[in-house]
Amino acid sequence: MIDGGIRENVPWKELKMLGVKKVLNVTFEDEVDANCCKNLIEVASRSIGLICRELAIYEMEGSEDVLKIKSNKIGLLDMDKLDELYWLGYHQTKKQIKWIKNLI
Repeated sequence: MIDGGIRENVPWKELKMLGVKKVLNVTFEDEVDANCCKNLIEVASRSIGLICRELAIYEMEGSEDVLKIKSNKIGLLDMDKLDELYWLGYHQTKKQIKWIKNLI
């Protein structure tokens, strides 16, 4: 079973409780920007982003199989970037297909 999430809560624990034997979690991750914020709005936005990142890390603790796909600063609401996320996922999955097949 494949479960996806973009830096959000991934319900793999609930799937395991329902009896699913194998769960492949697919996450899209961007790199943390180390640049300093320029104004109060950027500070607030960055704070929320860091909280979401830490929550996602907490939610993934104990997960056995995770396919992490690196993306460049694509936010949760960047609907115009869905095609880019699709292609990133497609190409990363092709690269990792042997590993994925071994999970089954």
